[in-house]
Amino acid sequence: MKKTLLAAGILLALFAVLWLVGFLTDGGTVVRVYLDGALYATAKLDKPAVIRIERDGVLLNEVVIENGKAYVRTASCPDQICVHTAPITADGGSVICLPNRVVVKTGGAP
Repeated sequence: MKKTLLAAGILLALFAVLWLVGFLTDGGTVVRVYLDGALYATAKLDKPAVIRIERDGVLLNEVVIENGKAYVRTASCPDQICVHTAPITADGGSVICLPNRVVVKTGGAP
């Protein structure tokens, strides 16, 4: 009886660990968008999405995720450097809009 309970406990612990590992891994590259240094939004790089970054109801930037790439489509800043920056991929990288204090990153730790 004790051996059966011990075996059941070990199996239960094993399943719990496997579930936790599966739950904590993101299963794909994540795009992280920061506004003023704080995490604003996240999205999977392998799923099409549009992230609108707003402050006080005003659109600052619009980030598009498609075909495994993320890029800034529109920006309210005067220089438009972020709009002309090459798209970022799962290999890592970032797009920065300095006037709006927006950073878009892929890969790695936050």
